[in-house]
Amino acid sequence: MPDENNDIMWHQPADFSEDDHMGKCAVVDSWTIARVGRRLHLVAEFVAGHRDHDDGQCFLMSARIHWIDEKTGWAKTADGLYKLGKRRQPDEDDSDLNL
Repeated sequence: MPDENNDIMWHQPADFSEDDHMGKCAVVDSWTIARVGRRLHLVAEFVAGHRDHDDGQCFLMSARIHWIDEKTGWAKTADGLYKLGKRRQPDEDDSDLNL
């Protein structure tokens, strides 16, 4: 069920199949979630396999998140599907970004 405040789901849909998407989507590493207004976005320090960004790019901010599932390691945003690598560990500079 979508989150009332942000209109996102915190798990992948029941009909989502990893096998259909593995190797066909961008992989993000050292990622976190940022709030911009009322919307949540995926922010990553490194990206690979993205159609619009070079591999190893040092910063990516996605369109708003539709759903994200940390347990399975997948996220769907308005601009694409992402395989989640390691989540960035928060530090004191992240107080304005992280949930």
